[in-house]
Amino acid sequence: MTATSTRRAAGAAAVPALSLSAIASEPDPIFAAIERHRLAEAAYERGAQEEMTEEAFEDLSDESHRQYIALLQTTPTTAAGCAAALLYMNQYSSKYTDGLFGNWGEDTQTAGNEWLKRAALVVQSDA
Repeated sequence: MTATSTRRAAGAAAVPALSLSAIASEPDPIFAAIERHRLAEAAYERGAQEEMTEEAFEDLSDESHRQYIALLQTTPTTAAGCAAALLYMNQYSSKYTDGLFGNWGEDTQTAGNEWLKRAALVVQSDA
């Protein structure tokens, strides 16, 4: 039986302030966090197309959710990482009706998602 599930909205946790100059020489951890979530979400999407138990499908959903929370708790350390995270979160949230601006009307959702994309592109161009 193919299981179905609704996606829970992920809440962003408070992130401690960091000195970007102190950690900029290290690889930006946001890229690894994005990749971990991308892989978990791909497994979840494949699971929606496969025959599996409800429990197995929920496990895939829970892992994708855990990885998204981990991504939201990861502080980008570079402008390129910031832009990549903004673009990824904008794209990801647009897949689900409860996206970043899901509690607002359609006009706010559209404007908000477009703003995130424009802001990310500005940051990206400065990277």
